[in-house]
Amino acid sequence: MLNSGLRSESWGWLLFTCFLVGGCRSSVSPLGPTDGPGKPAAAPAGGAAPAGGASEAASTRAVSRSAAGAIPESVLNEHGMTTLWTKQPAKAEGAIRNVYLLPEGLFAVTRPDPDVRSWRLIRYDLETGLPSWFYELEEPLEHAPVAYHYGTSASGQRPDELYLLQKDVLRCLDLQYGADMWRVRLRFPVSSAPVVDDNQLYVGSYDRRIYAMPKKTGLDSWTYITGGEITSAGTVGEGGHLYFTSTDKYVYRLEPASGWVNGKSWRFATGARILGSPVFFSRWIFVGSTDFKLYCFEMDGTRAWEFPAEASVSETPVVMSLKPDKPMVFCISQESRGGREKRIAWALDAKTGQTYWHRDDVSQVIGIGRRAVYLLPDTRAVQGGRQLIAVDAMKGDELFSIPVDRFEIIPTNDAEHGTNARTRGVVYLVSKAGLVQAIREKP
Repeated sequence: MLNSGLRSESWGWLLFTCFLVGGCRSSVSPLGPTDGPGKPAAAPAGGAAPAGGASEAASTRAVSRSAAGAIPESVLNEHGMTTLWTKQPAKAEGAIRNVYLLPEGLFAVTRPDPDVRSWRLIRYDLETGLPSWFYELEEPLEHAPVAYHYGTSASGQRPDELYLLQKDVLRCLDLQYGADMWRVRLRFPVSSAPVVDDNQLYVGSYDRRIYAMPKKTGLDSWTYITGGEITSAGTVGEGGHLYFTSTDKYVYRLEPASGWVNGKSWRFATGARILGSPVFFSRWIFVGSTDFKLYCFEMDGTRAWEFPAEASVSETPVVMSLKPDKPMVFCISQESRGGREKRIAWALDAKTGQTYWHRDDVSQVIGIGRRAVYLLPDTRAVQGGRQLIAVDAMKGDELFSIPVDRFEIIPTNDAEHGTNARTRGVVYLVSKAGLVQAIREKP
C-alpha cells in the first residue's frame, strides 16, 4: 500500500507516462486505501493513440490512425468524417465481450484467455483510446457500470467512484485508478444498475422493491414496494428526487431520505408494463411504455405530453439536444407481425412532443452531430449488410451511409444529452476481436 504526499494529479501523470514508455504494471494500485485488483494498464502493442500530433506518435510508437479492418480514411473523408483514434487488437486484452459507454470512458469487458474463465474490465479514454486501468472480474457484468462524482465541497475530498454489480455482490472502485474501495453482498435479487448520490445508492429488485442503502453497508435505510418487478435502473433528477419505473405500469417519484413522502412523491399509471428506464433532462422525465406511448412528465408529476407511437415502446428513450434551444427525444416502437419484428424510430420535439420524422427498420439510435442523427438499421429487415446511417436531424432524410460490417458493438453516445462538445458527433465502433475505431465529424 502506498503512503505518499504526492497529489492525485501527480499520480495521474506518472501512470500516463508509465504506459506510454513501456507498460508500467503493478499489482498494487496507487490509491492507498485498499490493495484491490485495479491495475494501471500498459498501452497494448499496436494499441491506441490519438490521431494526429507527431510528438504523441513519436512517444508511443503505437499511434495509428488506421489498422487492419478499420474503415479507411478515404471512405470517411467522403462523408465529412475522420478517424479520432484506432485501437488495434491486443493479445493481452483478449476478445471483447461487451462495451459500456459512459461520459467517463469506454469500459470494455474482455476475456484475455479463452481457455480460462476469467474476465477483465478495461477503461479506455474517450479522446485518445489509451487504457487507464484494468480490473479483474470473476464473470461478465450483468448491468452497466455506474460512475459517481463528488462535488468540490464533498467532505474529505472523497475519490470519485465506479459501481459494479456481479450477481448479488456490489463493488465500489476508485474511478481514477480502478482499485477496490469496498464491496458488500446484497440480500435480495438485484435487477438493475444502482442509482447513486453522495450518501446512498438505490437499487431495483425482482422482488418488486426499490432499496435505499447507505454506502458501504449493504443494509437498507428504506424500501418501497411496487406492484411489479423493477427491470431497469432509475435516475436522479434536479433536487435529488428519484425516478423509477416498474412492470406494474407506474412511474414513481421518491425522496432519497425516506422513499415515499406525502406531498412530494407521486406516481403515474401508464396503460401497460414499463420495461425501460426513465430519462431526466432539463425539467422533464421521459418514459416509454408498452401501452404504445412515450410520455413526458414535469417534475411535479404533471403530464406534459404523450405521444402515440403505434407500437410498444419497451426500450429507454434517448434525449439529445441539436441546439441549446432544440432538445429532441428519440424512441423506437416495436411489434411482431407475421413472425417478423418491425422497429420504427421516432424523432420528437422534447418540449412539445411534436413529430419531426419517423423511419422504419431501425435497430438503434447511435448519436447526434451538428446536423445529423446517426442510426443503425435493423439488418434482419434491410438488405446490404450492416450500415451506419446519417440522417438529417430535423427532416430524417438520409445524408450518407458507411459500411460497418466488421463491428458487432456500436454503443449509443448521447454525449451527455448532446451537451458535451468533445464527444458530440463521435461514433465508437467495436469489434469483438478487439479492434476499436472512434470516428467523428470533421470540424
